[in-house]
Amino acid sequence: MTNLLTLPFKTTSAIPIRASVHQHIQAAHTETHPDAFKWDISRWESMRKEAIMNIVHVNTAEKMIA
Repeated sequence: MTNLLTLPFKTTSAIPIRASVHQHIQAAHTETHPDAFKWDISRWESMRKEAIMNIVHVNTAEKMIA
C-alpha cells in the first residue's frame, strides 16, 4: 500500500487574450497601433493553448518555461 495521495491537475479555460490585449494597447499606449503587435499576440495565444493541454511529458516543461 502506498502513502501517496493522487491529486488531479489544475485546469483552466480559454480566455480572450486577443481582445483584452488589443483594448489595453489602445488605452495605455496611444502612440502605437495594436495591429503592430498582431504576430506577438497570436504567438502568445498559441503558446498558451499548448501549455494548458494537460499532457504530462518532459517537453511540456519547456513549453511552460517559454
